[in-house]
Amino acid sequence: MDGSKVELDSPETIEAIEFMHDLVHVHRVAPLATESEGLGDLFLANRAAMAYAGPWHWRQYAEDGEFEWDIVEVPAGKAGNKSQLLGLPIGIGSQTDHPEEAWKLLEFLTHGEGQSIQANIVGANPSVIRESHTFAEGQWVPENVEAFQTIMEENTVVQSMFPDKLEAVSNIQPVIDQIMDETRDVDAEEALGELADRLRTEFEMD
Repeated sequence: MDGSKVELDSPETIEAIEFMHDLVHVHRVAPLATESEGLGDLFLANRAAMAYAGPWHWRQYAEDGEFEWDIVEVPAGKAGNKSQLLGLPIGIGSQTDHPEEAWKLLEFLTHGEGQSIQANIVGANPSVIRESHTFAEGQWVPENVEAFQTIMEENTVVQSMFPDKLEAVSNIQPVIDQIMDETRDVDAEEALGELADRLRTEFEMD
C-alpha cells in the first residue's frame, strides 16, 4: 500500500480479519482481551503454548522460561507465510555539535564492531553479512534458529510508508478492536466497509 488505494473492504482483508476473530471467539485457540489483561507475557506465564516473538525475546525465554522452547515459522494462510521486516534505524541529527564523533558512532553501530555486539547480545539480525554467523551462534539462540534465516530470506515483506500513514492507522485500529471485542457484536464486513469509505473520503484515496 502506497497511500493511494484503500483495500480494507476487499474480500481478502475481510476474510483475514474474520479468521483472526474466529481464532479467538470460535476456535478458542487465542486469548480473549480480558484473559490477557495483567498477565504480561502469556507464553512465559505458561498460559499460552505459542506466541509471536522476535530475537529480542530469546534471552528472556532462555533465562526465565521454566520449559523447553524453540521457534517455527508462523502457520501459512492462502497468501503464504509472510512476516513484516522491521529495522533499527539510526542517524545523525542535523543540528549536532559533534558531527565527527557522531559519524564514528554511526559507523561503529551500523557496520563496525557494534554489529557483532548487537548480533550476539541484543539478538538483532546484523546488517552486514560477515556477522551472520555471530547471530546464528549467539548466546540465546534456539535450536531451530535456521527457521529465522528462512523467514528473513524468503518470507519478509517491507512495511509500506506514506505521509498520512500514522493518521490513517489511528482510524483503523479502533475498528479492528471493536471487531475483536468479545463484548460487542460487530460485523467485520460492514465495519470495514464503512471504515474504507471514510478513509477514501478523508485521505482522498481510491
